[in-house]
Amino acid sequence: MRTKEEQINDSADKHAATKESHRSETFMTDKATTLRHLDAVIQRLEEQPTTWQPLSRDHLSDKISAPAGQPPTTSAPTLPCHPSPSLATRFGDQQIDSALPGGGLEDGTLHEIHAPAGSAGAASGLLVRLIGQRMKATSGPILWCLTRRKIQEKGMPWAPGLRAAGVDPNRLFFIRCKRSIDVLWAMEEALQESAVGAVVGDLDSLDLTASRRLSLKAKASGVPAFMLLDSDQAKPTVCQTRWDIINAPGQPDRLIKTLPGDPSWQAHLIKAKGTSPQDWQLEWRQKDATDHFAVVASLANRAPSAPNAESNRDVQTVIPLRKTA
Repeated sequence: MRTKEEQINDSADKHAATKESHRSETFMTDKATTLRHLDAVIQRLEEQPTTWQPLSRDHLSDKISAPAGQPPTTSAPTLPCHPSPSLATRFGDQQIDSALPGGGLEDGTLHEIHAPAGSAGAASGLLVRLIGQRMKATSGPILWCLTRRKIQEKGMPWAPGLRAAGVDPNRLFFIRCKRSIDVLWAMEEALQESAVGAVVGDLDSLDLTASRRLSLKAKASGVPAFMLLDSDQAKPTVCQTRWDIINAPGQPDRLIKTLPGDPSWQAHLIKAKGTSPQDWQLEWRQKDATDHFAVVASLANRAPSAPNAESNRDVQTVIPLRKTA
């Protein structure tokens, strides 16, 4: 005969088994309900696909401040338009601006700046100062699209250096892309917004199809596009102007001759609609009342200096010549 203690233990085991069975049934019921609910949500999303749009600050403000009982506004987000009072980005020197179609780098067009070997820093420096000139003509933001590899090679501009070049760092935005094709896509998207002040691309090369697409987008919105290319091997492209920018020896300081002067470049205008190729030596006058470019000397159509016996002798002693039989 079973003892009283054994009966109590059997009763406790039966109660625990019953409780565990009830818990398992409840869990299975909740799980089935959850799965049915998820299936319904997925089916509803598949039948009514949604489109994602980035919301501007003004659009979010409209949604938050909607009166009670009224649905929030659902108009497409837009950026405030800042029309440019100028139709061109000007260098600031009459000699070079008057030689360009439109009196400068025209809006709504594509401009290529090529950096031959060893001149990537010089070309980037000139482009940064052109962005500063552009900021004088528009209040819109400037977008600079480049790949992560370019950032690893060149680094990112320094804010105090940008200010010294006449650029407001708060209005210059860098878009980091994974691939070159992503840079082109980002530029096309940005060029569709007329509120943008300018769009800059930083690539190794540009082909005809991509340049045509960028030119059409720029023409439609009126926003200028600048393409910085780390190559002097220019392919056939659709662009308004094409430049080769290389380093140039700078002039000494105008007050203290022993100190280095302003930055200097040799700017070769390779292509421009309505004008012939020209060459200038440019200097950045950052100590004047208004920062601007200034032409130091025109390199076009300059007659070479007459050779003399002394100069020939020096060249022959410096440059070794291969003897021929």
